[in-house]
Amino acid sequence: MGSLAIGLLAVFGISLSACNFYHEKHPKPALDLSQANLSYATVRAEIFSPQCISCHNSATAKGGVVLDSYESVKANLDKVNQAAVIGQTMPRSRPLAPEDRQLLSAWISAGAPKEGSSPNPPPPPLQPTFTSIRTLVFEAKCVSCHTTGESAEKVSLTDYSLLMNSPRDLVLPGNADESGLIIDLERTDEHQMPPPDSGLGRLSTLDIATIREWIVNGAKND
Repeated sequence: MGSLAIGLLAVFGISLSACNFYHEKHPKPALDLSQANLSYATVRAEIFSPQCISCHNSATAKGGVVLDSYESVKANLDKVNQAAVIGQTMPRSRPLAPEDRQLLSAWISAGAPKEGSSPNPPPPPLQPTFTSIRTLVFEAKCVSCHTTGESAEKVSLTDYSLLMNSPRDLVLPGNADESGLIIDLERTDEHQMPPPDSGLGRLSTLDIATIREWIVNGAKND
């Protein structure tokens, strides 16, 4: 072999080594593997498009495996998992990088969703309205006792008419200090609400202040 050819091979080898060195020293940024980010679009962009589709497309279909659409990937998911994640034999040129293999494995384990799951939105903030208080306070923290068949079933907190017409004067529109509801919530003895032995814990300062504001404002059915 001539000296020129040997020199070219040496340069080519050094280039490959440098490329590998670069990838080892500069790995791809870590991906967010939360459920919200585990989507087909993410896996396609990071793995299938740059590393698989050149061989496994509808035109070539090497090995009978096509990976150029979500439907075709789902149909071949077991083969993909076995070859790319478990056996690490695909792609043939070089197995997936650890971070890509982790992404693919997480996506498959999540059921290979087409769309990432949307994170649960935070609950709306508590407002001084009957609807908001009923939903975020009474139904969430009181109805386990104040409902039919339970210990405090005679004191309804979720029916506006029954609450306003309670013989215990639970709500006196415009007069929070003398409303039985506020008095019971602010007590610190064994008669406080929720009861100390209920395991429910006291309502927060914000909860009580919001109920108080609703009563002061007229305790409307809003």
